[in-house]
Amino acid sequence: MGRNGTSPAMAVFFILAFSWVLPQSSFDRDLLSMAGKGQTAIVKVLIGAGADLNARDDQGRTPLMLAAANGRRKTVLVLIDAGAEVGATDSQGKTAKALADAAGHQVIAELLGAGGGGDNPWNEAKEESLVRATSLFDLAEIQREQRNYAEAEPLYQRALDIYEQVLGPEHPDVAASLNNLALIHRAQGNYSEAEDLYTRALGIVEKALGPEHPDVATSLNNLAFLHRHQHRYPQAEDLYTRAIGIYRKALGEENRKVAAGLENLADLHRIQGNADRAEPFYRQALGIYEKILGPEHLQTAPSLFSLAELHRVQGKYGEAEPLYRRAISIYEKVLGPEHPDVARSLGGLAELYRAQGKFSEAEPLFKQSLEISRKALAPGHPQVAWSLGNLGFLYRDQQRFAEAEPLLREALDIGKQSLGPGHALVTAIQRAYSQLLQQRRN
Repeated sequence: MGRNGTSPAMAVFFILAFSWVLPQSSFDRDLLSMAGKGQTAIVKVLIGAGADLNARDDQGRTPLMLAAANGRRKTVLVLIDAGAEVGATDSQGKTAKALADAAGHQVIAELLGAGGGGDNPWNEAKEESLVRATSLFDLAEIQREQRNYAEAEPLYQRALDIYEQVLGPEHPDVAASLNNLALIHRAQGNYSEAEDLYTRALGIVEKALGPEHPDVATSLNNLAFLHRHQHRYPQAEDLYTRAIGIYRKALGEENRKVAAGLENLADLHRIQGNADRAEPFYRQALGIYEKILGPEHLQTAPSLFSLAELHRVQGKYGEAEPLYRRAISIYEKVLGPEHPDVARSLGGLAELYRAQGKFSEAEPLFKQSLEISRKALAPGHPQVAWSLGNLGFLYRDQQRFAEAEPLLREALDIGKQSLGPGHALVTAIQRAYSQLLQQRRN
C-alpha cells in the first residue's frame, strides 16, 4: 500500500498530480518509506520527481539502507542504478551492505559489495540472471494464485536452477525457491517430492543462518504443514512447537509470528478432535493479537472466528456467539458488508444457530452468506459451494427436500470442480445429497 493505505497505482497518481505543490521533504520521506517497503514503482516515480537518493531518517539510514535491510532486491537495484551512495553509513556506522548481511540478505549484500567497488567477483551477467530468475518467480506466482500448478512448476524450477547456478546450492535464496517449488508439489498432492524439497530447504537455512533464525522457523512450519496433510500429527506437532520456540526467542512473546504459530498448533489439535487441547492455544493467539494490534484490528478477526468455531464444536454456544459477532463486526467495518470474509463469518454464526435448532434465525444468515459469496466470488469458487451446502443442509434438517435438492446438487458440482471429489466438504455434500435423494424416493 502507498500513502495513507492507498494502492501503489493511486500513490503514483498522487505524486504525479501534486508534485508541483509538494515540498521536497515530503518526497524524501516518501522515498525512505517506499524503499523500505519495496514499492519499486513508487520509488522510481519519486526519484523522477526529484527525491533525494541519499535522504536520511532519524537513524541516519538512506533509502538504499532501508531497502537492503528489508530484503527489497528490486528496489536496491533501482536505487544503485539511479546513483545512490553505496558506501554511506548510518548513525551507528553501518553501511547498506552491513545491514543486508545482518538481516541474512546475502544476495543483496553481494550486489552492494559489487556496487561499492573492490575485487568482488559479482558481475553484470550474474545480476541479469537474478533479475531473470525474479521475473520467472513472479510469473510462477501468478500461475500458482490461479491454481495453474502445471504451468507454475516449470517456472519455479527454472528460477531455482538459476539461483543454484549463480549463488551456489547452499544459498538461502535457493532455500526460498525450494520452498516455493515444494508448495506446488504439495498443492498437487505430490507429498514425497514436497517433503524432499522442504527438508533440503530446512537444511540450507539452518546451516547458513543458524538453528535459531526466524527463517528456520518458517521452514519448520512448511514441513509441519505437509506432515499435517499426511496425517503425521506427532511429527507436525514437534515441528510447530520448535518453530514457536524459535519465534519467541528471536522476536519476543508478543509477536504476530508467535501468535500464528500458536494458531497452527491449535488447528493441529482441533483436526484431531482434541478441542480441549486446542482451546488454550487459540486463546493465547487471540490475546497476542488483541494486545499488539487492538481488539478491532482486521488480523484479530480470524482469531476470533477460529475460537468461535471451536466453541461451536465443543457445544459452548453461549461463548461462541459473541466471538462470531465480533468477527463479523470487524470484517464489515474494515472490508465492507459484501466481502467474502463477512459471508464466511455469517455462515459460521448461522451454523451455530442450526446446531441449536434455531432454524428461523439461521436461515436469513445462510441466505445472506450465499448472496454475498455469489456476488463477491467467481461462480465456481469453493466458498460458493460451502454457502450452498450450508443452506441445503438447513433445508434438509427441516425436511424441505424440494428446496434442499437443487442447492446440494449445485454445491456438489462446484465442489467437485474446484476442490476435487475426495475433499472433505465434497464428501459431506455428496453424502447429504445421496441421503436426500433416498429420502425423497421413500
